Amino acid sequence: MVYLNGTNFSIWKVKMTDMLTVKELYEPTFEDTRPSDILEPKWKKMHRQACATIRQWVDENVLTHIEDETNAKVLWGKIEKMFASTSSG
Repeated sequence: MVYLNGTNFSIWKVKMTDMLTVKELYEPTFEDTRPSDILEPKWKKMHRQACATIRQWVDENVLTHIEDETNAKVLWGKIEKMFASTSSG
């Protein structure tokens, strides 16, 4: 895995999406609604786990912008807003 440093978003995005998928944290990061088979307490825990996983792989200059976020979808959106326009992917 590579750290997101602001210049490598396109490769980091692919690798992080794969990591979240393997860890079964894809849904809270990319889906708009909670699946009916997942109870709310578990859903909140999955969001916290996804946020923690993502934060482990960002550079300190990125971390300061997302360190307090507990919703994985919102956190991902913040990262995309910061870097997607500067990346080709």
